[in-house]
Amino acid sequence: MSLQLPSIDIFEIRSAKNGLDVPYINGVHLHSIYNPTREAETLANNNLDVIKEKRYALVLGLGMAYHVQKIIDSLSEYHDQYHVMVIDPCIQSYKHCEKMNLIDEEHVTVMAGISVKNLYQNSAVIDFLIAQPSVIAHPASFNLYNSYYKDFLSYRAPTQLADVAPLIEDRAIQDFLANAPADSSLGEWITTLRKEDRGIESKEALLLFAFNKIASLGKLQDASLEL
Repeated sequence: MSLQLPSIDIFEIRSAKNGLDVPYINGVHLHSIYNPTREAETLANNNLDVIKEKRYALVLGLGMAYHVQKIIDSLSEYHDQYHVMVIDPCIQSYKHCEKMNLIDEEHVTVMAGISVKNLYQNSAVIDFLIAQPSVIAHPASFNLYNSYYKDFLSYRAPTQLADVAPLIEDRAIQDFLANAPADSSLGEWITTLRKEDRGIESKEALLLFAFNKIASLGKLQDASLEL
């Protein structure tokens, strides 16, 4: 598992037969070169069951966001409140979508050009995953960036304190963690504190204990996703 962003060696914007923009990336057209709109409608219709069931959707692949808008249109038919988060490793696609005003910013959040590791260090991503969204893959994007999306779907967050500590924003807890051995896990250190009766009654230690219990339940540390 490399967790690195895929290399974008070729990025071009080409025109479909109906005049819509189509990204051409590393030798692959990300949308139909004939009718991207019809293709987007088909993708939304093929996922109608999960769209009806859940008001949040995690979309793997941005392209020019034609399919994203069709998913939004379908969500609006079945839910009063809804939101889509899009994960895509190509920042160029996102910038072109912004330039062409192709993203419904009220209902869509795009995480573009971000490594898998950094995605799982982003509180907005974690909060969205905790809401248990449906997962919809844009086929052309998923095939092009297969390793990236597989790494994202199978990612397991680190448990060592050296990796966990930078993710904690509270200054008091950061100071409290400064006394812990960096090569131990959060759970191991809390267990040691409790066994040795060393400060576990302090507010910071109790908060850490609660944080560890949440992580052990898999709400933060093990956000498993399935297509």
